[in-house]
Amino acid sequence: MALIIRKNIEGFSVLIEKFTPERHYERLEPKDYHTFNLSPAMKYEEAKAAAKAWVKQQKLEKKKKVNSFLRATFNKEVSDTYLPQGLVQEFELSLAEMYPDSEERHETVLQHWRSAQKLICSIQSLPTTFYEKRFLIYNYFKKQKWSADYMKRITKVINQWAAFYARKLQTFVESVPKIQGSWKQKVLDSRFEKNYVRQPALPFTFKMLNAKKDSMINDDLEPHFNFLYIGLAFGLRPSEIDSLHNSKTWRIEKDSETNLNVLHVYQKKLNAIEQSRRWKPIPIITIEQKEAIELIKNKLHKRPLTKTIKRFFGEGFDTYSPRKGFTDVMLTYGFQLTDISVFLGHQNISTTWNHYKNKQAFQVPEKFKKGA
Repeated sequence: MALIIRKNIEGFSVLIEKFTPERHYERLEPKDYHTFNLSPAMKYEEAKAAAKAWVKQQKLEKKKKVNSFLRATFNKEVSDTYLPQGLVQEFELSLAEMYPDSEERHETVLQHWRSAQKLICSIQSLPTTFYEKRFLIYNYFKKQKWSADYMKRITKVINQWAAFYARKLQTFVESVPKIQGSWKQKVLDSRFEKNYVRQPALPFTFKMLNAKKDSMINDDLEPHFNFLYIGLAFGLRPSEIDSLHNSKTWRIEKDSETNLNVLHVYQKKLNAIEQSRRWKPIPIITIEQKEAIELIKNKLHKRPLTKTIKRFFGEGFDTYSPRKGFTDVMLTYGFQLTDISVFLGHQNISTTWNHYKNKQAFQVPEKFKKGA
């Protein structure tokens, strides 16, 4: 459940967004405002802040219920043996310190950690034996039918827990390696047995974004709109757009040969190559790119929730949709696919063609257009 505060002539109105059995909206009557710590006498800004505080409190209570459910679901003896409560609490505090400026990112990592706790209780293993029991971990992945990306995230948080455990108990722990060989194929094949497999994000266009701009601004979601706009203008990954709040992750330099300003963005994802090669260049040429640069400089962007994007654009769209639409936008401006691949930070042009080019879209040269 979520609260949506909308400004009107009388001051404000309240919508309750519910998600079961399907998403729908209900108007909250003023006589029931007190249920959500609201009052008809409040100003719009006060009501918005109160609604935000109420939603945050609900999330905290839900988190407590989830943790209680986890403790009740697993055998207490097993849980206490392999997940000592004191160490778990310290570890979760350390996770919070890793993401001090991103509450949404922190919550996502905690969700991964909850999944990891279920795994640990299932295989009944301390971090010191994670490596020996890696095939039990892989088999658990196979049963869950998770995507390769989600398994990677769970493995990461498991290894973070193992490293934390090793530091606290001053012992040696060997990390869980990524899945390779025949096991990797077994795990990936199991995913195709699922009735539903998440499809790649649908691409955005500037026409689609601009059509919803006023609606998002009216709902006080302009920073979320700006996030999508920046992503489409430069083809950035969602995590890269997040990092633009840190001035050390991007810079603008003038190219001596073309005399164009070029945006250089640090690709944290490319941790397998030397740091000097992790910077990708994107020339600032289009009107949209110049507008996006001003948004970046003023830090006027914030990552939207997927449910927010779906509310405005429909199913199939998420924070990756701007990056998915970037290739065809740049082709429209006349750039070559080889250069667009560089802008996207791909190491292989086949990745750009296979996963980022809309196979139903095409560009017509100016001389063949009607009236040219």
